[in-house]
Parts: sequence; structure tokens; C-alpha cells
Amino acid sequence: MPEELRRRETRLAKIKEAKKVLEQRARDKAAAEGKSAAEAKPEDKDQYNFTDPESRIMKGADGIVQGYNAQAAVEPTLLLIVAQAVTEAANDKKQLMPMVELIEQQSGQRPEAILADNGYCSEENLGSLESADQPERKIEGFVATGKQKPWRTSTPCEARSAAERRDEGGTDEAEAKDQSGQSRIRSA
Repeated sequence: MPEELRRRETRLAKIKEAKKVLEQRARDKAAAEGKSAAEAKPEDKDQYNFTDPESRIMKGADGIVQGYNAQAAVEPTLLLIVAQAVTEAANDKKQLMPMVELIEQQSGQRPEAILADNGYCSEENLGSLESADQPERKIEGFVATGKQKPWRTSTPCEARSAAERRDEGGTDEAEAKDQSGQSRIRSA
């Protein structure tokens, strides 16, 4: 078979493989969201990287990058890394509790408190730290709820009333700040 035809067949096979992967990702996403996986289809903007299929397109400090999301948990006294992971998730919203589990697995201890940036701030994460069904597993959470502008001298988190959070579909939580300006979320 001529070289040109072999190359075309190889490229078509790779494109078909990429299409199958995108369709599987769409089904997995639908299943995770509680939707019908059978009807799930990839969105037009979904992409596949032929050289590194496990990487994802993400926003980075330098704009849009093809890469991974690295996670690390550091013990505050000795500054030792007690857990680490690399994910395909474009943001940190669903990474807090997996990191807590990794801390337990890799260090053998459950953390008593967590300090996290605003990328981890979600109602699901804050609720998971509370562990209402298992009070002995409660973790004190210090989670930033907003970004601080470099030119601002005020704290990075603006306090919101319980009524505002309920109006946004959130829970009735009280918000306080520690001395570093990080929000400390606790149940009211």
C-alpha cells in the first residue's frame, strides 16, 4: 500500500479513537451529574490531545494551557508535604475531600483543620468538612470565599449575611475571618 494511503488510514483510526474517548467522557460526565449517559454527547468545544490524551485544557497564570492540575497538602508546623495528587480537573472545586482522603492515606492521620484558597470554596466542600452525620470526623475549615485585588488593602473575603447566602441557594452559615484575612466558615 502506498505511504500516503497508510498515513491517511492511520490518521482516520486515531480520529475514530479520539471520538470514542470524547463520547466516553461525555457519558461519564452525564452519569456523574445524574443524567442519562445513553443520551450524552460531546460538546462541540470538547477537545482531544493526540500527544498527551490525559492532559486537559486549563486556565493558567499565563493564559490557556494544556496540562494537569497538581494538588499538594502541607503540614503547617514543619512545612512537610503530607499528600499530593495530579488530576485532570480544570479547577479545584471537587478536589478538597479527595485531598483529605489522601492526607489520611499518605500520612495516617485525619487533619483537624484545613486552610484552602478560594478555588476550593463550594457549598459541597464546606458541608463535607462539617460531617454532620459523623461529628468526630468534623474538620475545621478556613476557606477563602473571594479573590483579593493586589491594590486592595482590605481582607480578601467580604462577609456576606446568612440571608444573602440563602438567596444564592447556599446554607445558613456564619462567616468570620482569621487574622490573615482568610474566611473561616462554620455552621451557625
